This record gives sequence, structure tokens and C-alpha cells, in this order.
Amino acid sequence: ARVDTSLITGESFPQYVGVSQQVRAGFIVQDSPLKIRVTKRYEDSTVSKLIELVEKAIDRKSRVERIVTTFGRHYTPIVLVLALLTWLLPSLVFDQPMRLWFYRSLILLVISCPCALMLAVPLTYFAGIGKASARGILIKGANFIDALAKAKIILFDKTGTLTDNNYEIENIRTENGFSNEELLSYLASAERYSNHPVARTITQATNIANHPVENLTEFPGLGIKGLVNKSELHAGNDKFLHKEKIPHPKWVCKSDEKSTVHVAIDRKFSGTIFLRERLKSSAEETVKRLKNSGIKVKILTGDAKNASEKIARQLDVHFESNLLPEDKYKLVEKDKTLGITVFVGDGINDVPSLAKADVGIAMNSINNDAALEIADVVIMSGEPIKVFEAVQIARQTRKISIQNIAFAIGAKFVFMFLAISGFATMWQGVFADVGVALLCVLNSMRLLVQK
Repeated sequence: ARVDTSLITGESFPQYVGVSQQVRAGFIVQDSPLKIRVTKRYEDSTVSKLIELVEKAIDRKSRVERIVTTFGRHYTPIVLVLALLTWLLPSLVFDQPMRLWFYRSLILLVISCPCALMLAVPLTYFAGIGKASARGILIKGANFIDALAKAKIILFDKTGTLTDNNYEIENIRTENGFSNEELLSYLASAERYSNHPVARTITQATNIANHPVENLTEFPGLGIKGLVNKSELHAGNDKFLHKEKIPHPKWVCKSDEKSTVHVAIDRKFSGTIFLRERLKSSAEETVKRLKNSGIKVKILTGDAKNASEKIARQLDVHFESNLLPEDKYKLVEKDKTLGITVFVGDGINDVPSLAKADVGIAMNSINNDAALEIADVVIMSGEPIKVFEAVQIARQTRKISIQNIAFAIGAKFVFMFLAISGFATMWQGVFADVGVALLCVLNSMRLLVQK
């Protein structure tokens, strides 16, 4: 039968399995029924190992404490002591008027109230989260905004993350006098009855697919044969050609079975169609912008080396292929030593890596409830460009937050000095409290209007 293994292994093309071949829990059968013998206990299954990795990752995953909350916890008692000393010390030690210094200490208390910090900083993060949500980016906490803003490495899964579920024709190689158009028209006429993604790719590649088809038969794991325009057509992999005893060149035997369709017409080898995954529309632009913003980009995939190399070459990034979920997990753990690491994925096999990374970003696609649950950020549209937008929003949010902190603390200390020196009135104290808070709030609101 043909099985979809992308959720577990990340392989883009459907795999064919037969007698005595090993399969994993989580594979999805696409056509013929399979009779399967269980060889491992549930505790030893791939899915069970994934759950175990997730639990370990969550236990180790650190959360950034809010600096402002910690600052406020120590700031408030210090200010209260300072106000008390401002009132009592000059009166008791230097024989100054107690009423005068009591008034100044009250002004000091009004000025030092940490409203600007306690209000404007969280509000900045709420604005950032709101802006991201409006763009279809769901961020599950303010601490993930900080981590995204400082991201050094972004690791992408390939299948379903940078590529979609469709394919495109990379090349056509014909033999024995057949043209590309003739080969495509015969094959598309037969494939138009199939719902397979590869069949859809072939039928969409030509407008000439109206030859009459008779006696069409499908051989799971091998190919199809039938009469197309009264000519006998065979289409499938190299094993199918050998089974049907159709002569073909030696290079056919060395081609990648998963991404090629060999065609013979009237038992004469006619050519091969080479397929590749299709990148999502914004994938190239995303990688380019991330690299220009100083972030290192890599691909971690369970797909085969040939298919992975094609995509990596298109995007001009480094890649690691043939990775099991635990292999991805270990690579994410290794890259975390180099700086804040973000992992972007969509499949069940990505869940441990999503949990282990400093920020896990899940693409919203079918059959990924576990990824959506464990991820720190969810991209609703599934478009890679949203990853770059999330980083930009995080950087804007962090920048405005730092501005608010610097302005609020700076203004407080200036007015506190003026209050102790006797140059600040109560009205100025009110401005230093409420006015500074309002200015910080207005500064935070800039996030909602910035592009």
C-alpha cells in the first residue's frame, strides 16, 4: 500500500510498503488495506518516545522572569524608606522645619509611584500580542516576545512548513523520439482519474489530457497501466518496469523512486518525469529577510537527502536530512548553546523540538493538534513570512518597552532629585507620576499603528 509518513518522518513523497517492511504508528494508509503485525509494546513506540521527549523538554525549559516585576518588588520599599528619611533626617539631625520636609517627602512619594513602569510595560507587550494576533500570529505569552526579539537561530522543518502538499515538475527527460508534450498528454490522460498529489501535479502541467483511456489498472507500490489512445501505457517506478519486463536505460535504475515517474508507451521506454516539492509562496522571501536581519537559518528534516538538498539549494541554507524526531531534538538542544533558538514545524514528529526550543512556532495545518498545543507561537495561515513578521513585531515591542523603562526611571529620578532639593511642587509630582505614565502608554500605542 501507499502510506503518508510525513507526520512522523517528514518525508514529502508517499512511501510504498509491502510484505516484511517495517511501519511506524502514525503512518496514514492512502489506498490498499494493510495487515500489520505488532512487534513493539506501546511504551516502546515512536509516539510514546515523542511524548517522553516533550515531557523532558517542558521540565527543562526555563521561563524568563519579568525584570520590571522584580525591580518593583525592591523599588517600592526602598522609596518608602527614602521618603521617611527625607522627612525625619533633616528635621532631627539638622534641625530643619519638620513641616517643610514632610511636604517634600509627600511629593517624593507621589513622584516615585511606579505606575508608569507597572502600567506601560505590560501594556506594551499586550499591544505587541494584539498586533501579532491581528496578523494571524498567536503568541502565548510576553516572555516569548522577548525571546523572539533576541533570536539568533531559526530552525525550519521542511515538509509542510517551507513546502506545501503539492509538487511541481522539475524536469522531463524523453527517450526514443517522444516529445515532452506527447509524454505528458498520455500520462495526464491516465492520471486524471487519480486523487494522488503526484497525479494532480501531472494533470495540471498540461492542457492536453483528453485521450480516451481503457482498462486502467493500478498496482500499489509500483504504478499503473492501461490503454491510452489505443496505445499500451505503463507508468511507475523502476520496479514496475522490471516486473513488466520493459527494456530501459541503466540511469533509470539509479533514479530516486519517490520523485520520478517512468513512462513506457507500447512497451517502448518513453521518458521520465522528475518531480520536486513546491516551496510555499513566501518561503524564499522569508529566508532572505531573516538572514538580512542577522538571524541564522537552517533546515532540519526527516526527508531523504536528495529531496532536502533541492529545497536547501533553492533557499541557500544549510540542512540536515534523514532525521528522526529524537535527532531533531538533539540538534535543537545543541544549537541552544549558540543563542536563543527558534524551531518552526507542523508535524507530530516536530513536537519534541517545538517544546525544547526557546520558542516553538507551529504552522496551523491539518493533523497537528499536538504541535498547536505545545507551541509557544502559532501561525494561523501557515505562511513562512509570518515567522519574519513575528520577529519584527517582537523587536518593535521590546524596543518600545526599553524606551518606556528608560524614560520612566529617568524621569522619576530627575523629579525625585528636584523634590528633595525643594525645586519640585506637588503639581510637578503629579505630572511625574500620571503624566509620565500617560506618555509611556501613548508610546506603547505606537505599536498598533506601525507597519
